[in-house]
Amino acid sequence: MYTLAYDKYNQALALTTSALDSLIVYNNISNILKDKTDFVAAEQLLSKTVNMFNRVESPIEKARLLDNLGLVQLKLNKESAFNTLSQALALREASKSTLSLYPSYKSFSKYYLAHKDTAQAKVFALKAYNVANQVNSLSYKLDAIKLRLQLGDYELSNQYFKWNDSLELVKQHNQNKFALLKYNVGQSELKSQVEKTKKQQFQFIALLILVVAISLFFILQSKHKKEKLQEVYATETRISKKVHDEVANDVYQVMTKLQGQTIEKEVVLDDLEHIYIKTRDISRENSTIDVNQDFEDLLIDLLQSYKSESVNIITKDISKIDWKTVSEIKKTTIYRVLQELMTNMKKHSQASIVVLVFNKKNKKIEVNYKDNGVGSAEKNKMVCKMRKTVFKA
Repeated sequence: MYTLAYDKYNQALALTTSALDSLIVYNNISNILKDKTDFVAAEQLLSKTVNMFNRVESPIEKARLLDNLGLVQLKLNKESAFNTLSQALALREASKSTLSLYPSYKSFSKYYLAHKDTAQAKVFALKAYNVANQVNSLSYKLDAIKLRLQLGDYELSNQYFKWNDSLELVKQHNQNKFALLKYNVGQSELKSQVEKTKKQQFQFIALLILVVAISLFFILQSKHKKEKLQEVYATETRISKKVHDEVANDVYQVMTKLQGQTIEKEVVLDDLEHIYIKTRDISRENSTIDVNQDFEDLLIDLLQSYKSESVNIITKDISKIDWKTVSEIKKTTIYRVLQELMTNMKKHSQASIVVLVFNKKNKKIEVNYKDNGVGSAEKNKMVCKMRKTVFKA
């Protein structure tokens, strides 16, 4: 308890802004040292604080510190105790504060009692008693009567018990007021605790949502990664099958022809060129696309690569789209879809005319594909009844 009070006063000392405040704090610290019976440390602190008197104007605070110093010197059996207590009494008498005289009269009574001078001790005890009655302080009255009882004035014992009962009633009244205040504070703290609990619950829910969101993110990321791996596996399987079915079989046929002795050079060259074209097409279909270059030219090159003497490719409004504002993933999607579409057209539709119309609506790109291949109306292969495919990116 003393340690906590000592620490708090030292913290207060660091916040003081005037010599008077510092003097008051030092005096309070000395009281803690005195209660701990560390009188040497208390005297050293108070003697040091006396040097601040030239910066302090309050005679009452100076007298309080000197009175405290005198009592400490009395405990240490120092002759300077009398002079110190006298200085304190002189300052209080000069201030003409009747209330402040009580501590000095009480201190002198203790001084003379310690020096076995009972007569003088009773004189100052009576002075203290008279001051207590004059200022009508019940606590001072009880304290003064207790001092006189110690000096043998037992005729005041009845008065002591009477005033003590009165003081107990005052204490009880104050305790009841404190209990009511404590109850109100308790209710306030309870309400505060409920609000704090609710706040902690909301924080826990928010944290739980965050954890779930993060977990969901990693789950979806893992799922996406797995899907990408499956997609890569499927692509590699498809390429492997295509190489085996289309290229390996053709190579085997060429090898078989080379085993014959009547094969002509031109036939072998044609077969090899056919294999080369197939290999190039497979490579083109599955190679990485650099969509950061001029995407319009890239698309045109792709579409024109499917143009031949029997197939005419027509594009419309491809230049009206600002491809620089289109994201990489959308451009890659457009490229791959058109690539697949044109490959299917070449293999299956037997079309002679292909028309692709590009259009941008809001933030979406629409590509309208038509050809006159198998499946369209035969009445007019060139007009309107062509097969149509539309996608948006």
